[in-house]
Amino acid sequence: GARRAHHAANQQVFPAPLTIVAFLGQRCHADSLVGRWQTETNHWSAPGHTNRVEAVETIEFLRDHSFTITEVTVLDGKRWTNVSYTGSYTVLGTNRASLKFVPHNIPPGAKPSSHAVSCSVVGDELEIPKLITSVVPEYKRYRRVK
Repeated sequence: GARRAHHAANQQVFPAPLTIVAFLGQRCHADSLVGRWQTETNHWSAPGHTNRVEAVETIEFLRDHSFTITEVTVLDGKRWTNVSYTGSYTVLGTNRASLKFVPHNIPPGAKPSSHAVSCSVVGDELEIPKLITSVVPEYKRYRRVK
């Protein structure tokens, strides 16, 4: 009976190192996404305003695998922020992740439709397909905010 007990003890100890390795591997990839990213600043003139409008979109990835997309508009020296989407992400590989978008400003009780897209990271640039249905996919580019 002693040999069988020894075998069972071995089996219980064995999976632990594997779990740690998998966790470290995944954390390493998620780190390439965690943080704030933003688009280039758009400038345009709004009718009836003397100042130019500045708009930028930021996306922030948190360690809990959630993200928030915020539109920031500066008009006449006033800064307006609007959270347009929230969602969750899954890391698919070293530089790829799947994003699940949920519209933020939806009436209570409405079922938000979520869109899943996959994004890619190249250096300090993040590329996400725009959430529009078109024949030629268009991409939004974000740069890592230092």
